[in-house]
Amino acid sequence: MTAVSPRAKRKEALQTMNADGAKWFIKLREVRASRPNIRFMVLLVIASSLFVLFFGLLHVTPEGQRWLALWQSRKARLLHRLRLRYALYRDPPLGSPMQGFIPLTDSSSNSSLKPVLIIVLGKCEGCNQKTVMEWSDVLGKWQTLKREITGVLVIQDTSNRLAQLGAKLPSDVTIVTDEDGQISRKLNAVFVPRAYGFEHGRLIWLQETPNAGIVKILESFLTRVKGAERAKSIINAWSMEMREEAWKKLRSPNRMKER
Repeated sequence: MTAVSPRAKRKEALQTMNADGAKWFIKLREVRASRPNIRFMVLLVIASSLFVLFFGLLHVTPEGQRWLALWQSRKARLLHRLRLRYALYRDPPLGSPMQGFIPLTDSSSNSSLKPVLIIVLGKCEGCNQKTVMEWSDVLGKWQTLKREITGVLVIQDTSNRLAQLGAKLPSDVTIVTDEDGQISRKLNAVFVPRAYGFEHGRLIWLQETPNAGIVKILESFLTRVKGAERAKSIINAWSMEMREEAWKKLRSPNRMKER
């Protein structure tokens, strides 16, 4: 039997240690490589638990319910804006002839003399009745506005219903019934009231945002057809006319006797 020299034994032991060390380092590297995945899974579980806890508290705490109601309200407003923006894509193009929407005689439209402001309104009931009365009063009563524009009201109601309001409506305002909604669909009246401005028988302006006040609508339309300075002058003159009318009522004999 051949004897192994001490030098050979040391060499063999050294090779064994190197092989074991290499295996140990490989295993250590595998463990370290798996740590990020474990850490990610732990973070994911914690985040999911917090998410479930957060939404669970939304329904049982007053603060959570207020926050949820606020979020739902904002979501509803955003969806409404998106639907409105999509609906406005179907608006009639500028330059469209007025006769294509609403047939008016020359005496009622005065298309060659004054710009025409068409207001599409809802039915004459409830809150809409108040809106109808306000617009008919504005367009049919005040001389300052009647000298500058011609007002036309398109009301989505029957002739019988309008006949009931006949005594309350100014005689100078032109009213067109739209019982079947055909005119409103042609004008794309996706909200009411909605205003449309015509000049020389052509569409030149239309209201793009709902819930605009009467003064804002008139000012926007007059600015388009008259210019900013002239529009401001007309609005101021109209305001002065309303103040004078109010003073006349206060100074009337019947009012003085009541006092």
